[in-house]
Amino acid sequence: MTVSDNFKALATANGRYVYCKITAGGNTFLDDRIIEFDFNDAVHPDRFTIGTACSNRFSFSVIYSGELEVHDEVRPFISFDNKEWCPLGIFYVAKRYVRGGYASIICYDKMDDLNVIYDPNVRVPTTAAALLNDVCAQAGLACGETGAELTVKRIPDGCTLREMIGLVASLNCSNAKIDRSGALVFKHAAQTKNIRISEKNCYNIRRNLSTSFIAGLIANGDGAVVESGSSSVESAVELYNPFMTQELADELAKTLAAYKFYGAELEMQGLPYLEAGDNILLEENGGTYPITLSEISYHYGGGLTAKIRSRTTETEKSELSTELEKMGLPAEIPHFSKFNNFDLAITSIAKTASEFEFTTEKRGASALLDLNYTMLANEGTEIKITVYINDTASDYSVTYKPVGGRTCFEHYRFMAENLPKGINRIAVRIQATAGTARISAKQAYSTLIII
Repeated sequence: MTVSDNFKALATANGRYVYCKITAGGNTFLDDRIIEFDFNDAVHPDRFTIGTACSNRFSFSVIYSGELEVHDEVRPFISFDNKEWCPLGIFYVAKRYVRGGYASIICYDKMDDLNVIYDPNVRVPTTAAALLNDVCAQAGLACGETGAELTVKRIPDGCTLREMIGLVASLNCSNAKIDRSGALVFKHAAQTKNIRISEKNCYNIRRNLSTSFIAGLIANGDGAVVESGSSSVESAVELYNPFMTQELADELAKTLAAYKFYGAELEMQGLPYLEAGDNILLEENGGTYPITLSEISYHYGGGLTAKIRSRTTETEKSELSTELEKMGLPAEIPHFSKFNNFDLAITSIAKTASEFEFTTEKRGASALLDLNYTMLANEGTEIKITVYINDTASDYSVTYKPVGGRTCFEHYRFMAENLPKGINRIAVRIQATAGTARISAKQAYSTLIII
């Protein structure tokens, strides 16, 4: 979604103010009447692939005692200065509940209405672009992109409008979606280098340690199977497309093989200009990591937050993965990281410098916690660090005297072993047994690896 540089600066600023506006069925709801909304935007509902045509869902609750009709148009907007508004899309009422002066509305975009059988108005042989233009004309959609002029010699029976859109999208190495203006567009599997997310805008980052890649393509179509590259389903894109040829499959596999990215889950400030299907760069701990936005879930309740998922196929083996396999450990390790969002005044009262809550699938797992922080201590200060595992202090603690009167970089590492199955919590608490010290906001960076 294109917005101004000023909009992006306001969106990523600390202490930002969020404005929301929703138009629905001739009504305009502003912040004083909007209770909350949830917006789910996806292109990879399960795993990385091409050829999807997902419908986006928007639900909201407002103070309202009137009536909204099914199929009424709904348009939500977000602003950070009450001047420039970023649209979230065009949706249509599917369900509504009104009681006691409150209304809860569930909406979907135009893609949800396209599950009707496609009756072609074009003759074969034709092109994929001509097919897509015909589909859009029948669906009443603006066609923002038609793709390459690829020859189509036959049209399968029984396909819906939505399925036909997905077939054409996969021929163009992309996924199809309805954009914020209501037009049909393709989201391609290619790096978008001008879109970045900084770790300072994230509350929690869980990122794979190694890159993911697509080793091949497997296309099924009416009894015939076309393969290119690796035939391993775990590392290949698998799809249905009766239009696929060996030549096109080889071209798509080559394009997909060049795209490498990281699987990740981010909890962060909601940046409303980000859309599912965008391929962006995550700036974390001095590094830059490409991720694909498989799914974004926005939540508004006065403020705007987002949860982003970057879904993958099989991960490429790194040196770390190889060494872990030699040790008999899984090559793909859950990885969490976070910063401290506020200043920590270190006194005789213990403060939490880092805390993680996570789930282990089996008993006996281990977790490696690594904490790096920059501290300014007074002369004569003595620091004690204690790790708590599931709210119980561990036997291992560290006491040391930092250099007083200047900023020092410190590092602490701890391995928690034999964890129980289920939900676990690990916290690092710091206190001053003598003197005082301070860790400024964003100056304590911690990672947790589950082994």
